[in-house]
Amino acid sequence: MRPILLKIHLYAGLLCASYLILFGVSSLNFNHHFGQHAALKAERQRGLRALPAIADDQLLAEALRDTLGLVGWTLPWETARSETADSLYFQFGVSRPGKEYIIRVQSPKEVVPVADNDTLPPSRKFAPVPALAEPDHRIIVEQTYTGLWSVIGALHGFSGHMPRAGFLLRAWSIYTELCVWVVLFSIISGTYLWTAKTSERLVGFILLGAGAGGGLLLMLYIWLWG
Repeated sequence: MRPILLKIHLYAGLLCASYLILFGVSSLNFNHHFGQHAALKAERQRGLRALPAIADDQLLAEALRDTLGLVGWTLPWETARSETADSLYFQFGVSRPGKEYIIRVQSPKEVVPVADNDTLPPSRKFAPVPALAEPDHRIIVEQTYTGLWSVIGALHGFSGHMPRAGFLLRAWSIYTELCVWVVLFSIISGTYLWTAKTSERLVGFILLGAGAGGGLLLMLYIWLWG
């Protein structure tokens, strides 16, 4: 039984070695901030004949994200509307590991016909505003590459649940789940294999007591005194 457990213990650890390395490196970066974030930007434009007929800003942002083929979460704090004399603007943000987007939608205002304009009192008259050239709605997508370190940090706790995520991103959640079970199995199997080495039990008890006892005391201290 022990030889089988030992082989599973070793090879399962090798299977999850890359995940554990990434987890450890990202944890060090969270604490010490040695990874500098890149900030490379690019911009592109396209036009749309019509916008989705959605009144809710958040739902409209999600629909436009899907229409533009972008992957990521929409950011409610980046969602806003504004206007100028001739145009209406709708802005929202999308975020994903390694990239962030700011999307601005420019739409023409409805122009008051000249005949109707002539019937208005002088205080309310204004010159007709020419509509935008076809297509009616102009989309400006500003893309920011946030760099490798932002990807590593995001994968630290990424569950795979991201709008329009591809297969590889969804597979990451399966790999994460597998590695969690491997770590739990390694703890149990490692403890069981350690009990077979009578000559090393004292050292094992000292390390087990120091790790478990020290961790519990630290959590108790934080809980009681913050």
